[in-house]
Amino acid sequence: MNKNAKEKFVTFTLNVMDADLAPKIIVNSEGHAEIGKKKVERLIMSRILEDNNRDNPNGNPVTMENVKVIEIDKNKTNLKRNNIAIADASMVARNKKRTGTLHEWKGIDADKTNGELNNRYNVRFRGKYYGQYQSKDWAAWAYNLAAMKHNQEIGEKIDAGGLNDLEEPEGFKLAPRREKADNLPNGICLTARKHYKVQVSASGLKAKYFKLDELEKAKEHLKILNEIVKEKDDARIQAIQNMEIERIEVPCKNGNGNEMVAFIRASKTGKNELIVLVDDEDWHDLRKYEWSLANNKGYISGIVEGQRTSIHRYIMREKIKDHYENGGETVEVDHKHQNKLDNRKENLRLVSSSLNNQNKPKKEGCSSEFIGVCKPSNRRKYLAQISNGGVREHVGYYYTEYEAALAYDARAIEIYGEGARVNFPVK
Repeated sequence: MNKNAKEKFVTFTLNVMDADLAPKIIVNSEGHAEIGKKKVERLIMSRILEDNNRDNPNGNPVTMENVKVIEIDKNKTNLKRNNIAIADASMVARNKKRTGTLHEWKGIDADKTNGELNNRYNVRFRGKYYGQYQSKDWAAWAYNLAAMKHNQEIGEKIDAGGLNDLEEPEGFKLAPRREKADNLPNGICLTARKHYKVQVSASGLKAKYFKLDELEKAKEHLKILNEIVKEKDDARIQAIQNMEIERIEVPCKNGNGNEMVAFIRASKTGKNELIVLVDDEDWHDLRKYEWSLANNKGYISGIVEGQRTSIHRYIMREKIKDHYENGGETVEVDHKHQNKLDNRKENLRLVSSSLNNQNKPKKEGCSSEFIGVCKPSNRRKYLAQISNGGVREHVGYYYTEYEAALAYDARAIEIYGEGARVNFPVK
């Protein structure tokens, strides 16, 4: 018997070999047994691991570092060794008791109609829907069946803490769930109220609902919608092919006057648009998609065939494909001149991750204007340093930042070759 600060007595059960812990135990606000602000279940697990490591001196020792511990039966007062187990974060989450809710069982939630509870309970496991039941016990048991089937398929055992603690309800029957629902084509889904919903937003038409025995009708309707979308898409692409390339005047890279360059527009937060320079040969293809500012790093991306894709990788996709087909190592697409809005092929190249990192713009507020050069506050000299294989390499200290910049350039060319970004490029 041990008491907490509120003078309430709680009984804990321990093995004989851990009985020495009993006099020191107090109860924290969450109901866990503690000794010196350390949970007792962790202290016991530490003892178990020490015993195992001692019995297996030739094996890899297991420590309590980053280890989570649970009571298998979710009973915080049962501190017997056979009720304590090491668990990952997902097991810890599943093992928590849910109290004070309408659906205390794992994997179920109360269904609502127009915001009102309707005495029906939906079952979900790992994001998949497993039917609806009028009894919480039936729904909880359906969750157990789904969990056990999943673990059986992947060849893993499931601990009792990952299941709802109940016996199979009398007369239990699985809900008339969509046997083929997981294989439904895109555009058809099964609603919680047991209807097939057919919707293709690009068609411009509202969703249409079909009964469970009308799956074939739903598929026929989806086929019609997809034909409408295809006709619209074909007409849109044909209209784009007939468009005249939009151009903008920009300075020539050699500094001799200006030139007219093809561009597309990319959206960003607010009403303003970004101008993205591209090659003539890519303009019509790129115009088929909507492009936008992807993040605060300045990259442009869009949805291509259902996947978020960076515009510079999309433009270089054929070169990337050829590179990997020829056995090349992992590469990234680099903007040679650090201008992420210039996506002409002459400004793009395939490089290693280390060279791509080396070609990033110098951060603002640095103590030197040169790449790879800084002036430590506790030194009179300038320091030259460079990243080499992900490790910062010390090049040396120099009296002037010009000398340090030259030293950086020499080392950068040694490491990265002619593609290195340097302070004084040879023209």
